[in-house]
Amino acid sequence: MRALVLVVTLLAALLAPTQHLRAQEPEPPTEEPEAPLGPPAIPEAIIQPGKLERFSRVIFVLDVSGSMTSDRLTRAASVTRVFASDGFHAACITFSDSFSEWKGAPSHEHAESDECSPKCVPVGWAEMPANQKALNDHLVAIEKGGNTHPGAALIRAIERALPGTLIVFVSDGEFDGDAVVDAIDRGQAARKKRVGEAPEIPILSWTVVPAATDAMMLVGKRGGGGLWREAGTDTDDYPW
Repeated sequence: MRALVLVVTLLAALLAPTQHLRAQEPEPPTEEPEAPLGPPAIPEAIIQPGKLERFSRVIFVLDVSGSMTSDRLTRAASVTRVFASDGFHAACITFSDSFSEWKGAPSHEHAESDECSPKCVPVGWAEMPANQKALNDHLVAIEKGGNTHPGAALIRAIERALPGTLIVFVSDGEFDGDAVVDAIDRGQAARKKRVGEAPEIPILSWTVVPAATDAMMLVGKRGGGGLWREAGTDTDDYPW
């Protein structure tokens, strides 16, 4: 009998660790459902009522490549009217294979000292609405055609941006969105290195065709300014 008790005790000792280990085994992980495919989430367009109050300057980056038909170019030029209000200073960069900068309408008002007053308008900028027609005439006269390469123009716009600037990117969206997002990353990184921990310059993506391309959505998302669809496309009203 004593031998039988000893055998049972030994078996219990051997089985106990095994039962303990089994109790510690994790349950197999449950598979997470795959996220639905679709366009990137776009923030609400920064141009919505009440959201422009923190800006006093705008840089238009306008597409004048071969894919921009006369109707699209007319829509692109009309975007500048949104910001033709008192107190706004505007600059304009057009692009196709390369980019070109409008000279603006600089003015230098001096007080008693030789330093420029706060009302001075730097070279490459113009006060609105007084110079709205001059900007429109510039856009009408500019040579159109070529491929669509907006990256360098956006980097230049970020480089030129002064405090209180909004970049308005206007295009039909026929370009490589990933390449442009990479250009925006490089432009914002270079600006951060130059000026320090200042907020990024917001970029509003403005499409002039009925359906926004994925590329325009990517710019609106990365730029932080959202996406605005042209009137007569996904909305019935112009914002002006």
